[in-house]
Amino acid sequence: MYIRNYLNKDERAREKFQEMIRYKNSKKRCNLYVKNFPAKWTEEELKQLFSQHGEIEKVRIEGKQPEPNQQFQNHTFAFVCFKKPDACSQAKQALQGQAFEGKQLIINHYEIKEIRDLLNEEIKDKRDWENYVARNGAGAGLQMNNMLNNQGGLTHIIQQLLQIMQS
Repeated sequence: MYIRNYLNKDERAREKFQEMIRYKNSKKRCNLYVKNFPAKWTEEELKQLFSQHGEIEKVRIEGKQPEPNQQFQNHTFAFVCFKKPDACSQAKQALQGQAFEGKQLIINHYEIKEIRDLLNEEIKDKRDWENYVARNGAGAGLQMNNMLNNQGGLTHIIQQLLQIMQS
């Protein structure tokens, strides 16, 4: 039996989101995002390549694979999850940019999608802001800047998410 305080729907959703972020954050240092590998590669072939650098927990290929007769580039990517962060870093360093069948591997550490989306949104907002200031001059830019400062913003949301992940 499990007993706890009642949570309404919004509170439970917020708690689930926090748990998901915590879990994803715990895996982030052990997980690699891999793309630009040959289209015919399987999860087993990726596992064999990356396991030279440490014990693999899981390999998962996602995305669309081209039909065998088609020549266009595949739109697949993979996640390679190591058991230890050191092995993950070593594999990234050793395999980044290596060519296989004429394709150079592109490898990055996994990023939490929700945080990546927020950061991309903030970058877009900054770019839009710079374009606005360039078109309307500094005076209009100062008025808009004061309005944005009074509204809070994406940076505050990102800081809150990072605090949740750290706790």
